[in-house]
Amino acid sequence: MMNTDTIVKTDKKLVFKFLAFLLGCFILGAICGGSIAILEDNNLIPSNEFFAKPISSITPVLFIAFNVIFLVLSLVSYFKSKHQYNHWDGGDESVIDTIEHQLNYPMVFCNIAMIFNLVFYAVIVYFIENNYYHGSMKTIIERSVPVVFLLGLAWTVIINNCTVNLVKRMNPEKQGSVFDRNFQKQWEDSCDEGQKLIIYKSAYAAFKWVNLTCITLWVIGFVGIFSFHTGILPVIFTCIIYFVSNMAFMVTSIKLEK
Repeated sequence: MMNTDTIVKTDKKLVFKFLAFLLGCFILGAICGGSIAILEDNNLIPSNEFFAKPISSITPVLFIAFNVIFLVLSLVSYFKSKHQYNHWDGGDESVIDTIEHQLNYPMVFCNIAMIFNLVFYAVIVYFIENNYYHGSMKTIIERSVPVVFLLGLAWTVIINNCTVNLVKRMNPEKQGSVFDRNFQKQWEDSCDEGQKLIIYKSAYAAFKWVNLTCITLWVIGFVGIFSFHTGILPVIFTCIIYFVSNMAFMVTSIKLEK
């Protein structure tokens, strides 16, 4: 066992390393902040309009393209897995393992597409409200964007439902429907210990990445307040996510310890 002196020495080293890390971050932040301020004062940073105009032109095209691309990827992954299962002779169990692994991909593509749909829809509405589109182009975009958004949400839900149903065909013990608000709880309850362990480890990895992302976004948002006049909302929203993530983790941990 480590004696008390060894523990104290180790703690001191770690504390000094941590303080040195914070000092380095502070110096780096000061240098970056000063550089950005100098660039802004000398008008070397392009205005928002410089970026917004080309982005507003390409965003509607990307909105449709991303939906088509991820829909095709999801369909290919799903039907490939379904075809393999329908032609499985019931002998080699490794085939089922391969199919179950492949069925992760339609869900991944659907989740990515759903996130991109939310981003693109909000960005395009912002451009519409700020008159980046004119004439017939504005009319077309105003009418088509809600349709593309709803169709995008619809296909992601349908593919997710088909994927879940195929998994349930292969594993009759699985319970839950994607249309049920308690789906995640029902699905978790129907998983075995190994599958639950995968869920828990994945959730913890997500928690750590969310924390790291929130800290990074806070730094960017803080710099943006002064350098790009983004306002305080990005910082506030980032801290809300950071707060909810940590409180959910700690409150759940406390409950499980009882």
